[in-house]
Amino acid sequence: MRFKTWLLAEYPRLSQACGLLAVIISGAALIGWFTNSAILKGISGAFIPMAPNTAIVFLLTGTSLIVIGSRAGRFLKITRVTMIIACILVVARMSEYLTSVELRVDHWLFHFPSERIGLAPVGKMAFLTALRR
Repeated sequence: MRFKTWLLAEYPRLSQACGLLAVIISGAALIGWFTNSAILKGISGAFIPMAPNTAIVFLLTGTSLIVIGSRAGRFLKITRVTMIIACILVVARMSEYLTSVELRVDHWLFHFPSERIGLAPVGKMAFLTALRR
């Protein structure tokens, strides 16, 4: 029995649906940051909201899933560029966590005020999120 690791090729509609879901959630989070809506930024005002850079990375990744699932070869270069941008954001954020160098990645694209919920900073990409991307 052969194990297929590329579910994207096997189930393109499922991967497109997951990409669309990621785009909707991240788009809602970005709209929440621009309109200062606690409901759109996160599940509830009591939870830590999705950081703007995290929303951008999910938006780029979801869009890439949609394009790759459609098997449209003409958009493949654009997809590669969007994934490179997402990787740059993630690697820069990880370097902040792993070194003492403060690159201020979370302010490259957006300048939202820094807040805290308990000990967690709001508006910064979390370590585990950067690690998983």
